[in-house]
Amino acid sequence: MLALDIQHVRMKQHATDKAQALQCLVDILVEDQLVTPDYIHGLTGREQQSATYLGQGIAIPHGTPQLCDS
Repeated sequence: MLALDIQHVRMKQHATDKAQALQCLVDILVEDQLVTPDYIHGLTGREQQSATYLGQGIAIPHGTPQLCDS
């Protein structure tokens, strides 16, 4: 199971649209060696099922645990 550590939290990230926001997330996860670049496909697929936007500029985009090994 993926554990969230303080070094994985990034504040003040900016994106002009949803696609750029998801790519920013993937770039961070790849940098932290948590996923491969292909994870973007799982994120976009999951986002098509149901939005992960909570409001107030906050979203929790995610795929499924199986996608982390992609």
